[in-house]
Amino acid sequence: MAARPPRRGAAHGSGKAPPPRTPPHPAAHGRPRSRALAGNLPRDATEDEFKQLEEDLRADFEKFGRVTKVWVAKKPAGFGE
Repeated sequence: MAARPPRRGAAHGSGKAPPPRTPPHPAAHGRPRSRALAGNLPRDATEDEFKQLEEDLRADFEKFGRVTKVWVAKKPAGFGE
């Protein structure tokens, strides 16, 4: 007996079709976006230190491709006090 092909969406267990993928950001020009997280930043870092961190991150990651945006969350929601 031949195996039946799985029903559409059966891999998700709901029997429904999986949700559509989020389209790439326009700045990505069709390429997938990637994000990097830098943790354990000092809470008492100055604005100049954050700017230097942004510049360093950009320089480090441009070795691997174009960097469209660097953002350092100084007080991200859900973290800290």
